[in-house]
Amino acid sequence: MWEMLSYPFFQSALIAGTLSAAMCALVGVYVLLKRIVFVGITLAQLASLGVAVALLIDVHPMIMALVTTLSGVACFAMTRVGQRVPQEGVIGASYVMAAALGIICVAKNPVGEARNLKVLFGNILSVHTGEMVALAVLLAVLAIVHVVFYKEFLFVSFDPETAQAQGINVRGWDLLLYLTIGLAIAFSIHSMGVLLVFALLLVPAMTARLVAHRMMALFTLAIGFGVIAVPLGLYLAVRIDLPTGTAVAGTCVVMLLAVLTVRGLYRSAGRLAAGAAVLMLAFSLAMPGSVAAQDTDVERRLQELQQEIDDLRQSLASQQLRLPGALLLNPEMRVEGNFQGSYLAGGLARRAEQEGFSNNRFNLREVELGFRASVDPFAVLEAVISAQHLAEIEFEDGEEELEGPPGEVEFEEAHLTFARLPFSLRGKLGLMRTSFGEYNDDDPDEFPQIDPPNIITQLYGDEGEGWKEPGVNLNYQFASPFSERMTHVLWFGLYSGENGTAFHGGQLTEPVWFTRFELFYEVAPRAGLELGLSYAKGKRLDSYFDDNGNGNGDADGNGNGLGRMSVVAQDDDDDDNGDDDEEGCVGCLVGEFDSTLMNLHFEFDWRPPLYSLEHSFGFLAELFYSSVERHDGTLNQFGAYALTQYAVNANFAIGARFDVVNCPGFYNSLCANLGVEEGETLGIDELEDRSEWAFSPILTFNPSPFLTLRAQYKHTHRSYAENSQEFLLQALFIIGYERPDVF
Repeated sequence: MWEMLSYPFFQSALIAGTLSAAMCALVGVYVLLKRIVFVGITLAQLASLGVAVALLIDVHPMIMALVTTLSGVACFAMTRVGQRVPQEGVIGASYVMAAALGIICVAKNPVGEARNLKVLFGNILSVHTGEMVALAVLLAVLAIVHVVFYKEFLFVSFDPETAQAQGINVRGWDLLLYLTIGLAIAFSIHSMGVLLVFALLLVPAMTARLVAHRMMALFTLAIGFGVIAVPLGLYLAVRIDLPTGTAVAGTCVVMLLAVLTVRGLYRSAGRLAAGAAVLMLAFSLAMPGSVAAQDTDVERRLQELQQEIDDLRQSLASQQLRLPGALLLNPEMRVEGNFQGSYLAGGLARRAEQEGFSNNRFNLREVELGFRASVDPFAVLEAVISAQHLAEIEFEDGEEELEGPPGEVEFEEAHLTFARLPFSLRGKLGLMRTSFGEYNDDDPDEFPQIDPPNIITQLYGDEGEGWKEPGVNLNYQFASPFSERMTHVLWFGLYSGENGTAFHGGQLTEPVWFTRFELFYEVAPRAGLELGLSYAKGKRLDSYFDDNGNGNGDADGNGNGLGRMSVVAQDDDDDDNGDDDEEGCVGCLVGEFDSTLMNLHFEFDWRPPLYSLEHSFGFLAELFYSSVERHDGTLNQFGAYALTQYAVNANFAIGARFDVVNCPGFYNSLCANLGVEEGETLGIDELEDRSEWAFSPILTFNPSPFLTLRAQYKHTHRSYAENSQEFLLQALFIIGYERPDVF
């Protein structure tokens, strides 16, 4: 079979057949369980009628197949039970009409016989690329629809009377279900043929029904049987010279017969085992001495267990006076490490002080020591001490020189969490992540990526850690008046404004304040949507130069400027020589300006109820808007990222991230500093022209919940500097209590 894979026609047939099998098996489960098999064959016949009409009038076969199939879907879904003509009669008449009209169209076609064989049996070996793309897109759409509306489809399929009594539009949901069935048939009929489409619609679901006892297992096995039948049938067709559609359909039936045989043998073996067990029980009852011996052994074991329990109780009683005091001085602890390796294949190198690590070396990016303990029944204290060992790069005359490597120890977080406050409020107090958007609400190491999103480093700097501040925030959770599945959370917070990039120089009288509103919606079992909007406003202190570098720098040249301004005439370095070697800020102007940030985030998380520990899917997208006042005007910019991950099994996951950023108007942001001479600042017109985008595929391996190994490739395209090609590696480990997984 391996040599067959080298042929393009066999590759196309294998891909198209697999997509059609998965799609037909998915909707075929409902065809079988709702007992609408005749509906399935009638829709297939209507689709073949559309293909025959299309071949007669010379239009695209898929278009006419869609028209005739969807017309049948609308007719079947809207037919009311209990009318003078029952629904079965309408379906039967539709089948006869489709078959008769199809024969007429074939007879009127000059090449009718050949076209008729193609319609009935299909020609999977002649599938075009466009058809494969259409099948792939439709399969993705149908999978999403059936996952999102899983509960509704099951409810209206198995208990329509109760659903109608609860106010559910049964006819509307039936129409949507029939629509998915019709689309699957219509898109598959041209390349697969009537016989193969009907076989894939019915036989894999029947085979899975003999094995599965739960709905999710039924769907999974049905798709699996259908997908397996395609390569086996194609192999037999090529080897034995059989019609491809007939060979695949026959393979489906053979698999059904094999499962039936194994199931019959298993039941026979079960009856034999039960009979042997009955005989052994009768024999043991006939031997009273052996039964008495067994009773004696059981009684002795129970006495031993009771003695062990009594000994354990006495041990705990002797230590009960010491346990509370010991627990007060023994909080939960954890150690979390983040080790990274980075190779730059070409382009602009990273700067550790803003992006968290450097290129072309190994970085012990961070080691965290965390403590968590209950202060009282209503408050929990958590403190995180972070130690870093990052290699800095000095850029001189276009050359890179390694500095350090420096080390730094700091408090990353230290806050009290109040789970219960008056008026059902909850809150935090201390040094914390600000909860402005999803990235700033959780530990960055919990996201399935190695480096932070580009917009995070541009807005906040701070080694890619995001926005952390001393302050206080409150949140209130309440049920939605619109749906029982919906929940809302409202946030409000005040912070000091010590970020240094987005906000700086905040005072108690002029803090940074933020608010956030979130909506959670349960769309299916263990599947939920989250939509949130955040808003923050505060002050920034920035130093800048005018065109002459002399510090008079107001926008209109009259010395008024914007905000509070003063001339700085001292250096900022530590050599006491009266100049500023690092920033060149002698004679520059310092102004206090307004800074406004907005965030819109969307998250979808899905974990199957039966296999939640092995499979999951998560998608997160965040859009940022910044409005920054400067001495030369106001700059409004956008940035966003989208991150997704699918857990293939309990150990492996694949993901990807896409970033797009317009340069924000902060003087000390990464994009505003590159290529700028000492004593100069970029104007608004120059900043508006600076942008970048990046794409990153990510592979994750989790040997256990406490160890993560990850690889990532990242391509970054910049309008203001050289593009970058990076290869990143990461090892994350944790000892002690584990923070909840946010993705």
